[in-house]
Amino acid sequence: MLRTRLIAGRTSGLILSAVFASMMMLASQVEVVLEPLRVDPARPAPVTLRIPSGYLPPELSPHHRGMPEPLVIRRGEVVADPGVQRLVRAFERERRPPERRTLLGVWISYFLVAYIFLAYLRLFTGGRGGLLRTQSGLLVLVGATCMTAKLLLLFSGFSPFVLPLATVPLWAALYFNRGTATASGLVISLVCASFVNFSMPVVVVYLATTLGVVVFFHDRKHSTHVLVAGTAAGLFAALVLIVVALAAGSPIDVIGDLARLNQSALLSVIAGGMISGILASAFQRLATTALGVVTRSRLQDLTDVDHPLLRKMSREAPGSWQHARAMANLAEGAAAAIGADALLTRVGAYYHDLGKTIQPKYYVENLVAGEPSPHGDLEPEVSADAIMAH
Repeated sequence: MLRTRLIAGRTSGLILSAVFASMMMLASQVEVVLEPLRVDPARPAPVTLRIPSGYLPPELSPHHRGMPEPLVIRRGEVVADPGVQRLVRAFERERRPPERRTLLGVWISYFLVAYIFLAYLRLFTGGRGGLLRTQSGLLVLVGATCMTAKLLLLFSGFSPFVLPLATVPLWAALYFNRGTATASGLVISLVCASFVNFSMPVVVVYLATTLGVVVFFHDRKHSTHVLVAGTAAGLFAALVLIVVALAAGSPIDVIGDLARLNQSALLSVIAGGMISGILASAFQRLATTALGVVTRSRLQDLTDVDHPLLRKMSREAPGSWQHARAMANLAEGAAAAIGADALLTRVGAYYHDLGKTIQPKYYVENLVAGEPSPHGDLEPEVSADAIMAH
């Protein structure tokens, strides 16, 4: 008996969402909860501290790119300016310890985001979206992306724009569909934006990058196209950032920004898209393992007529093999006509009657001319069971 894949339901959605919300709440509040991570301006900072621009007085709010920036105290940095020292101490004092209602609100927000995401997969993305393996695998990859982003924000001085958040949406577009990719991109963008207090430029870039890869990814037959889609999404997000800043009345000095090189916001945005594409291409084996999907190269191997199972079928059940090949041609054409996965359909048609190799003579297509059918000597119930067993 073949194992049946587990179908996700409301209960599994509640459990997965609760686990995800707990992990993300811990990630978002870790530097506030753990006292050793408190930033003392007179000592080397244990983590990178990013004070939102809205918290800063006008004289301390950087405007290098025409838009307000957070004040960044990098890991290992000692603050010398007395005014900045007072600001850092006040900021750390105000947010510690976090209030219970704040923690509860954060947890509920992450829970709702995850539950809506899983409900969307179950109800609107077709058969595979409703599988427990698909939902848990996607949520693990989304969670791992967000946790990695938080670690980079805490222990590096990298710009938030450079985070490779579009990797999972690229995998979702490659192995599932655009709807799944869009939903995963929205979840990653919202969760990671919460790590930087929903800074408007960051939110714009995250949404433009994670949703841009869905628009620019077209060629599922060549998995390396994720590199092109990632780079295109990075360029698109940089353009969106320029337009939004212009609309907000704080135009970016593009030439001046690009001249800053490693501190350039626009180059960081483009790099984030490119890195997403590189990671999506390099770690496809990890993605297929987590999601329980089969790569196109593996599907192509399965269509090779020299495959041991297909050779077994052609040798032991030649009539069924001819039937399977005819069905494969018809099904592949039908799949291509409606935009379905033609290669996956061909593989399914090739192997759908493999069980007939166990008792090939029970099926009329494997009988030679004049050969009697064994069903003539069987009770109807036994005959039906023998046919259904394949």
